[in-house]
Parts: sequence; structure tokens; C-alpha cells
Amino acid sequence: MAMAVVYATVNGRLVQESRGGVVTRYVSDTLGSCVQTRDSAGTLTSTAEYWPYGEVRTSTGSNPSAWGFVGLLGYLTDTVSRLYVRMRHYRPGLIRWQTVDPYFPNARRYRYCRANPVRWSDKWGLRTAIAEPDKCMKPPKSCSDLLTEGTAGGPLKDIIEDCISEAHGNPDKIIECLGDLIKSPIKIGKDLLIDKLFEYLACIYGSSLPGGTPNVDPCASGEAVLCCAGKQLACQVKCIYDSKDDPFGFKHAFCKWKCYAEAIQCLIDKDSVSV
Repeated sequence: MAMAVVYATVNGRLVQESRGGVVTRYVSDTLGSCVQTRDSAGTLTSTAEYWPYGEVRTSTGSNPSAWGFVGLLGYLTDTVSRLYVRMRHYRPGLIRWQTVDPYFPNARRYRYCRANPVRWSDKWGLRTAIAEPDKCMKPPKSCSDLLTEGTAGGPLKDIIEDCISEAHGNPDKIIECLGDLIKSPIKIGKDLLIDKLFEYLACIYGSSLPGGTPNVDPCASGEAVLCCAGKQLACQVKCIYDSKDDPFGFKHAFCKWKCYAEAIQCLIDKDSVSV
């Protein structure tokens, strides 16, 4: 029986796979090549460097899949010297396609990516497109780091962390804790405090979802789905707080709908920058 493999993509870019329950995360360069793989704990399992036209320059470890040069956009290494790119096959060693460009004679017969492979890619084997920087790929940041930014550091960080550790998973207790924090003698603006608390909530919720890394901010790691889902959960908790004086529940229902709409917009915004 073949081993089941489930792939996760964002805006057409491969971000991770689950092979028989074993999660592998892919780290991309600007072009879309797989330059690192990491396990579910974030431990480095393989690395790769490529020559401009796709031949492997150096590699370490073992990548469980055949996604290498521009692999996270769909280039599949189907033999040692050939890549399958949907409509055509590409030979890195020969730096050319194996079949004529469909736009010939308006394009060169076999030339790969306008002879500029460090700037262009061809996702479908049909037309070249410029590679844009991956604006969502940032160094991993822990959820706790969010509480040390700006004026929310120091004693406030300790109070919020104690609150969350006791109330995590219980919205009513979180709201009760939030009320206590607002009454706290610590000199900090109420709105800033609430924003920081829910930013932290979004982080820990998102990082605790399937595929997330505990206490690692998915919004700072380019994991759009986990980031937006965490924000939606935190938004729903905030709805409870904002709707505590709403006996009929109308305000709460509208607020939850708004959370859903904002989560959808969050995914659209993050997809638009080519995660």
C-alpha cells in the first residue's frame, strides 16, 4: 500500500508535506527553489544550493520529495537530469527545454527563461515570469517576543503570560483576566494593552493549530493559513469581551461574522505578496 502524502500550498507555492504523518516544511528562496527542509519541530533536515540553471551545487541531508530547483512552484525532478514542468520537460545540464516553446516563433525554440534564470521562472512550461521577493519569509519569532515590543515589555509581559497560561483555552477566563489587566495599576494605555493581548492570543492559537510550531509566530514565519486562523480565533475571544453588555447576542453574532470576513481578507492579503 502506497504511503499517503498530503501537500499544503499557499498561492500555488508548496510550504509543507505530510508523508505518512511525518511533516516536512520547505524553505524557499526568491526564485521558488527548495533550499532547506525542516521537520515539525523546526529542526534542519536538509539543505541545497543550485547553479543558476538548476544543477545542484551542494547538498546536505535528505529531502523526502523530488522538489528541488524551483520545486516549490512545481518543478518536479523526475530523473537525475530532467525536471517535469507541467507542459514541458527541462534539462538543467543542457540549460534548455526538450520541446519547442509554444510561443515560437515569437519566442526562442528551447531557451530557458530568457537566458536569465536568476530573475525569471516558468511555472507552467509556457511563459516566463519575473520572480518577486517572498515578502512573508521572515526570521521565526516566538509569541512571547510580541509582548516585549514597544511599551508592552517589562512587568506587563509577566502578567499577561501568567494570565494566558492559566486561561488558555477558556474564553471566559481570558475575558475575566483581561478585565483585571485593564484595572491594573501598570501605566499603559487600555487600547494598547488590549491590542497586545489579542496579538499574543492570535500567535499562540495559530501556533497550536495542526502544522504549527508551538510558541512560534506563524505570521512572522510566512504561514498564512495558521496566521489568519489564529487571528480569527483571537478575534472571536475579543467579541466576547466587546459583547459582554449585549443581552440579546446581536452584537456578538455580527462581531463573529466580522472575524470571519477579516480572516478571509487576511488570506487574500498574504496571498497577494506571494507567500
